[in-house]
Amino acid sequence: MVLVQIVLWTLAGLFAVWIVPHLPGVLFMGWRFRFTLFASAFCQWFALLMVLQYFWTLIRVLGTVAICSFSRDEAAMAAFRTPWHFTETERKIRIDQQELGKGGSP
Repeated sequence: MVLVQIVLWTLAGLFAVWIVPHLPGVLFMGWRFRFTLFASAFCQWFALLMVLQYFWTLIRVLGTVAICSFSRDEAAMAAFRTPWHFTETERKIRIDQQELGKGGSP
């Protein structure tokens, strides 16, 4: 849906650029000239802002997913290529087993 919005606003901005030379000459006379250029520039500016907003939304979501999908242990495993999570879990199990062997309560 976001990609469709980006394409639509890009087309709207390109149409605002393309339409100006194809408008009737009466729109370029007197006070209408300034209004025509303002309307075209406003459409281009608004379309650009909408495209940037949707790009930011898309990039923010993808970045959040990429950052939050890795936990600290998974990042360590990926960086050092060692089974960090498993060694940590095994260490905790050994400590628990030692405490149980000494008569400690679970």
